[in-house]
Amino acid sequence: MINPPVCRFVALFSAAMMIHAQALDLSSNFDASAESWRTNGGSATLTWQATGGTTAGFLQGVGTGSMWQFVSPISWSGDWSAYRTLKFDLAIPSRHYADNDSAGMVVIVGANSNTMNWTGATPLWTWTHYDVSLDPASFGVDQATFDGIMANVAEVRILAEFNATANETVGLDNVLLTATPVTIHGADLVERFTNAVTVPGNASLNGWTRVDDVDLFANATDGRPLYSLYCDDWQDGRTFSIASPLDWAGDWRGFTEIRFDLKWTSSGSIAGENLLRIFGANGQQLVWSTTLVKGAWQRIVIPLTPEAFGVDAATFHDVMAFVSKISIRGEYDNGNDQLWLDNITVATAPETPRILGSSLVSRFGAGNEGWNAFDAATLGWDAAGGFSGGAITCTDAGSGTARFSSPDTWSGNWSSFSRLRFMLRTRSGKATLIPIVSIVGFNGTLTTSPPLPYDSWSPYTLDLTPAAFGVTQQQFDEVMGNVAHLTIVGDLVNGTDTTALDDVSLTADTTPGAPPDRFAQFDADIEGWRKGGINGTTWGILAAAPEYRNDGNPGGCIAANDDTGLTYWLSPESWAGDWRGNESISFDLKILSGTSLLVPDNMLSIISVHGILQQTVPQAPSLNIWNHYEFALTPAAFGVTQQVFDTIMQDVVMVGIRSEWINGAEKEALDNVRLSKAPEAYWLWLSNYLDATELGDESLAGKLADYDGDAQNNYAEFLSLTDPINPLSRFSALGRKVGSTFEVEYSSKAGRVYQIWKSATLANDWERVGPQMPGDNTFKVYSHPIAEPAEFFRVEVDLP
Repeated sequence: MINPPVCRFVALFSAAMMIHAQALDLSSNFDASAESWRTNGGSATLTWQATGGTTAGFLQGVGTGSMWQFVSPISWSGDWSAYRTLKFDLAIPSRHYADNDSAGMVVIVGANSNTMNWTGATPLWTWTHYDVSLDPASFGVDQATFDGIMANVAEVRILAEFNATANETVGLDNVLLTATPVTIHGADLVERFTNAVTVPGNASLNGWTRVDDVDLFANATDGRPLYSLYCDDWQDGRTFSIASPLDWAGDWRGFTEIRFDLKWTSSGSIAGENLLRIFGANGQQLVWSTTLVKGAWQRIVIPLTPEAFGVDAATFHDVMAFVSKISIRGEYDNGNDQLWLDNITVATAPETPRILGSSLVSRFGAGNEGWNAFDAATLGWDAAGGFSGGAITCTDAGSGTARFSSPDTWSGNWSSFSRLRFMLRTRSGKATLIPIVSIVGFNGTLTTSPPLPYDSWSPYTLDLTPAAFGVTQQQFDEVMGNVAHLTIVGDLVNGTDTTALDDVSLTADTTPGAPPDRFAQFDADIEGWRKGGINGTTWGILAAAPEYRNDGNPGGCIAANDDTGLTYWLSPESWAGDWRGNESISFDLKILSGTSLLVPDNMLSIISVHGILQQTVPQAPSLNIWNHYEFALTPAAFGVTQQVFDTIMQDVVMVGIRSEWINGAEKEALDNVRLSKAPEAYWLWLSNYLDATELGDESLAGKLADYDGDAQNNYAEFLSLTDPINPLSRFSALGRKVGSTFEVEYSSKAGRVYQIWKSATLANDWERVGPQMPGDNTFKVYSHPIAEPAEFFRVEVDLP
């Protein structure tokens, strides 16, 4: 009866030990106090600093030249056997040099009075991060000694005295004791300095920190190809370097190369000695040297191998097992050394541009989506001021050439893209400067200058071809194969101005989608319509909105007085876009006041950044009655080529309908504007079947919709004059063998024409047979001699 309780006691004891060994992480961030940390040197003074740490506060100690250390709180003592990593940040704010590059940085003291020491690289003036792997090898002890100390730790001590002769100030921050192992980097470490911002004191940039006498600046225009880190020497005799961010520290054994772009200039002539240093947490360093070219960008690629650094495999392995930081040297003589750095990458494989096969789209519905503004510009995000939702804005400072720039995630191989589309809108008056578009690659730049936008959302479609940029195929391919950024100039008005950008897309598909039908009945308000016109050759939008009236045709309508050279009603901004596929526009117009009619002239204007399409009317509108108009949207109707027509129609800003038809004072009204993929006759026919609400719903009434679900869309039923709301009513033809002939029978309708086609294979070998026949509301029969092999027939119905 004794054994069972003993067994249960052992089980409970083991569980208690597991809980103790898996204790929570211990941390001290020093954001609000010194958190009970101490010093073991009587001559050192500790104070808590509210600012200046890696986040907020830090613990500061001032020594007198004798050895002292930071000591952990008593509450940290206990069983450390489950912990795997000790992390902390150190800095020397007094800017004293350490006596040595490495030292005994950490001492762990056991309750058994045994100690073990970890040697690491001494800190910089700026914050230096340390990750100490808690294992016997890191401390140079055997497993038994390590386990004996870690089972019951009395305290941990972190070195704070690095200069034996000076009174120095040392900072400690972010001490963390964790069960999480040392960081093992698996993904590339990349810094392109995109949208980097110069910080007060010029001490760091995107986490990259200065070492010694240098200021750091964000340079948005002299990088490779855009942004870079610029380093300006103080010229006080010291040798400056640039050190990597704290979060780059960790296990680097999975990386195969370091590469970066560098430009250096100085009064000296030769540079490159000790260009790169890799600092290991074990206190050892790897050093790499080269010769630099003065005043020119160079691509530096350094293999991460023992041979590249002239060390044996064991030394290389020990350093790479935990890298605390790297530094890139920028000063080589007593002159004014200047350094630019860009595209710093610690990589798992040689560089290969990402192949971007899927479309890239930014609609800015929830933010700026990684886009930037640079060259004396400020980026903004307008949550509701876009073409459809949000948009980004670029406000220039009156100097430079403000530009939008695509995010780093868009960089890569653009060879699969064939079309770029975006929308621009000036917000500071009429544009006078060209919105230059550049595809900036690592191997060159493609640039084109599209026309000026309006102070209304203006679509742009650019074909991504060599001809569009005026370059050879080889030059085009070199840039498109490795693109860094797309830039669009946002400085479009002299002086300080703001430009908005929306709906940017890169696609492989150049086939236009079906545009939506648009219908403005003005039953409740002006529906976003505007008033404007043309003075000479300049189109503009007036501040005053059209007048809303209740005497429309029927219901409401909008009206306009003669307010400019030639006054027009202008469509809403929401109607802008690709109009290819639209077939007609119709509307009602009434002259409300005036008696002296002008001569007939242009009535309809399709306005694009690429030009204007116009149609005239043979006579002026009649007075005091509603005049109805329909205009076909075809090249022939506008008297232009298909190419000109497509260029303008794919980027329509607005349609203008002329409202000025009287000499002197006047007022005209507009109602029932319909922009459609179908002719007006289609809508008149469909109104016999659908009510007003249904006619306003394109999913029910649209040309491509199938209201009754009989697999024939509404337009097919319009052509065949079948019932679009009856699934049993659809056009069909019957075929039958009669002797040596094959007969095709179908029901014809007046107002339609019919054509028989035949094919031997149902492929692209269809040919007309027989004449085109007008319908007359009777059954028609076409007879054709039977042939071998078999033939197929179809009946085509069309408008006359």
